[in-house]
Amino acid sequence: MNNKKYSAFTLIELLVVVAIIALLSSIAVPNFLAAQMRAKVSRARADIRSLMTALEAYRTEANKYPICTAELKGLPPLSMLTTPIAYIAGVHFKDPFFGVTNGVPYDYYGYSSRDYDGVAFEGSGRNPLWYILTSNGPDKCLDDYVNPMDADDFTAFIYTIYDPTNGLSSPGNIYRSGGQIAGLGEAAGHFIAAGTR
Repeated sequence: MNNKKYSAFTLIELLVVVAIIALLSSIAVPNFLAAQMRAKVSRARADIRSLMTALEAYRTEANKYPICTAELKGLPPLSMLTTPIAYIAGVHFKDPFFGVTNGVPYDYYGYSSRDYDGVAFEGSGRNPLWYILTSNGPDKCLDDYVNPMDADDFTAFIYTIYDPTNGLSSPGNIYRSGGQIAGLGEAAGHFIAAGTR
């Protein structure tokens, strides 16, 4: 007859261990996801800040901002920042918040140049006085920002700005803007202040 005793975990002990692991993971996973989201927001802001530095350097030499209204994914948008003088190594920064809005993919930062009358686009014969750089933001949806020259629509624009105090998945875009705003009126002044967070 064999009288050996075997030691093993009981079913209750195994269930307690599984419950503890589940509890710890329910605490750790949201913190990890929040840290990942904060890192993406920081990256978007840093990329846009780098583009702003290059835009200001370009303006110092050319006495105007590049004319463009486009997503920064092709050669024409902002290619003058890299050739013939390299104000920045490359302008094809991918937005960490890839999104699809109305069936159109937006996976790069947006750039729009403006003057007193609105968007300064190629062939308009106008020199841009200021610009807006845009990221989709954590909701991954590119909101249409309103024309900031219209003070009546400024309130609608405010709701398109990402605000991390409302939670990491807050709706809204990450904006940065720069340039001359003197004479653009009250709404544009607020727009610049709001866009440079």
